[in-house]
Amino acid sequence: MLNHPQETFQKERITPEVALEILTHKNFKNRPIKKHALKRLTDAIKSGEWIVTNQGISFDPDGNLLDGQHRLHACIEANIPIDILVARNINPKAFQCVDIGASRTAGDTLDILNGNNSQGKLIAAAVKVIWYYDNRPAQNWNSSDRPSNTLIADLYLKDKELYDLAASTVRGKGGRTNISSNSPTVAFYVLAHRKNWPIQKIDEFLDNIYVGANLPSDNVCLSFRNQLSTTAYKKRGNNQQRYILNAFLKAFNTWAENKPCNKFYAPLEKTNLYTILPYNSMKLYGLELVK
Repeated sequence: MLNHPQETFQKERITPEVALEILTHKNFKNRPIKKHALKRLTDAIKSGEWIVTNQGISFDPDGNLLDGQHRLHACIEANIPIDILVARNINPKAFQCVDIGASRTAGDTLDILNGNNSQGKLIAAAVKVIWYYDNRPAQNWNSSDRPSNTLIADLYLKDKELYDLAASTVRGKGGRTNISSNSPTVAFYVLAHRKNWPIQKIDEFLDNIYVGANLPSDNVCLSFRNQLSTTAYKKRGNNQQRYILNAFLKAFNTWAENKPCNKFYAPLEKTNLYTILPYNSMKLYGLELVK
């Protein structure tokens, strides 16, 4: 029986020059580079989000790279040294086990932060929608260009109470209807609050959407809620989330201005994103402000 050298694990500083040396002379059996994965790692390094985790780089007893080529390429792309866990003298058979386990999603991370309350997936998706709204307003919301899990967690923690309230409210109201309680709705809730709309007014609008009781025929909420239950609003994808969010923003502004609307027309997919009207301007439209 052959004796393999003892495995070692330690944190090391890897410079772009060292990363290039490893990839040039020690990388023979790794899979092709995934551009979207490389971009996420590079962005994390450039933005200062990079932290040392159990996912590092590993070498077999002959010094050949087993795992970590994307992290090394990201170090080179960012042109910034990184601290990373380095494992040496790893049995090559371990390479067969690398990345077999399911990757932890942003939703998984938020569930852990929240004591596994099962709202993590919905909230993480809503945080991502708002990130796109703030940072990619005039672009396609491409899945390869998205915030990292670390950034999603940081953004959530900055407004944790609001995100928790928005998710539980939307899930509670939407659970009583066939209208999806999805991430764009939660994102709308947060964006409305940004414009100083009080919770009771946001709830009033959503009750009109989800319940629809005793609404006059020219109330925009009646037409909008009828559309939300159609298949056009139940597709998946980042650009579909953009479409739904923009429809919510347009419908809300119409409702806030008390404009009669017998038939609501959702914005076209490439329409510029709407901005919610600030609450303190609503007195111009005859709305009695909540103090």
